[in-house]
Amino acid sequence: MAASEIKFWHDPETDIFYLSLSDTPAVDSEEVAENIRIEYGPGGEIVGLEIHRLSQLLARSLMQHLEKLRHQIHRDLDLSGA
Repeated sequence: MAASEIKFWHDPETDIFYLSLSDTPAVDSEEVAENIRIEYGPGGEIVGLEIHRLSQLLARSLMQHLEKLRHQIHRDLDLSGA
């Protein structure tokens, strides 16, 4: 697959991110996780990925990472103050 075939876009109104891996039209799709759908071409190859509620998923992930970082900073400060 050539890099020039890969395209992606985000629709802010619907908050859907789409990654197109091929110009081949999708003939089937499967929800592999909540809000994440893989699209398949006629030969069963993956031709696209669709993520619904991208902003919410990214925000949740970012908040989880920030919380872990906050705990790590507190642990480091407690150790350095001891």
